[in-house]
Amino acid sequence: MLEIEKKLSEIREEIEATEGRLQYLQNKVAMSTLTIEFYKPLAQGNKATVSYSGRIGNAFVSGFNGISNFFISLLGIWPVIITLVVLFMLIRKRFKRKNKKDVIEN
Repeated sequence: MLEIEKKLSEIREEIEATEGRLQYLQNKVAMSTLTIEFYKPLAQGNKATVSYSGRIGNAFVSGFNGISNFFISLLGIWPVIITLVVLFMLIRKRFKRKNKKDVIEN
């Protein structure tokens, strides 16, 4: 009987140790972070050369893109442009009045 009880206690110890290990691993998995990194393979070999006409076409396209970007930027600062134009007109008008008064007084 003692021998059976001894075997039972050993089995209980193994079960408790295994349950403790299982609980430990479950906690580790619940707190883990998975990091995935993707890499794009680079094309190997010589670069294809662009023909002269292709380069001219690229130049026209980039020039058009530059002009359109310039006008889009102007649209973004239109309040500043209007303010500067109004100030310029007011200052010019004031100088014209001052010049007329000076001419009349002389």
